[in-house]
Amino acid sequence: MKPLNGKFFVLDFCWCMNFIGVFALILLIISKESEGFHKKLFCASYGVACGPLLGAAFVLPFVSLVFHAFGTMCDLFIHIYPPMLMYTLRWKTDEILKAWPNVFDLNYVVHFFPKTSWGLLGENSIFGNAILLYFLWFIPYLYWIITIGLPRSREQTDKPVYDTVFHGNMRNGLCVFMGNILWKRPIEESKRQVATNDFEWRDLYAYMCLHFFAFLVSLFALAYPCYTSKTLHGILLFLLAVVCSWRGAIRYTYYSTKMYVKTVLEIRDESSTETSSSKRESQGLLGETSPLLV
Repeated sequence: MKPLNGKFFVLDFCWCMNFIGVFALILLIISKESEGFHKKLFCASYGVACGPLLGAAFVLPFVSLVFHAFGTMCDLFIHIYPPMLMYTLRWKTDEILKAWPNVFDLNYVVHFFPKTSWGLLGENSIFGNAILLYFLWFIPYLYWIITIGLPRSREQTDKPVYDTVFHGNMRNGLCVFMGNILWKRPIEESKRQVATNDFEWRDLYAYMCLHFFAFLVSLFALAYPCYTSKTLHGILLFLLAVVCSWRGAIRYTYYSTKMYVKTVLEIRDESSTETSSSKRESQGLLGETSPLLV
């Protein structure tokens, strides 16, 4: 089965936030924006990096330390690099300012939550600016995926069929789970949608709502502890490194043991089948009566 074209994966939230982060660093170097803009940028980056990106690294099983797999290492980098960078910028401020005196100005007075309800998007609020940055991605992305339409059956061969993270997650069990829990959809119908890569619009809307909910939870559960304590921030990064290394170790253990054992057993079974077939053919030839002797 021909795989779908995955180049639009880079439009997903995690990839876009990394592109924005790199652009922001370049912008700080080549231009002098107002202090208010820098503060907003820092607040939004801190919330996103230490919230959803850090949380996704813990939750997503493919974020692992597998050195030979380029795609896997990219997934690891875009999730673990941003919270590590923000740890350096927030808790190693003196060293950063000493090394880059004319680039960074990190002596901001910021708050995690807005001081007033009407100041949700105030420049001192990590929570508010992170939400603002999220919706700057969320609205165009949802419009884009609705406008282009959901990619249909992968049997199309006349033109590339582009994949998205949404479709990949739906095929990996989310379609059956959501269909059963939310819509009471028959499992057979969900499996048919997975096989044809043809999902319902309500699945897309529910998926995006769950995405936003997970974003909010990560701000409270991860970004806020990282903001309040250098120790907690460091512990979370250490645990993340352990988890990613453990996943990589499991993968390499499988490669070096189970995968090769499975391959050897398959070769042995094929060899046994060929040997048995050869014996039956030989016995059949010996048992035949020569036409000359009839």
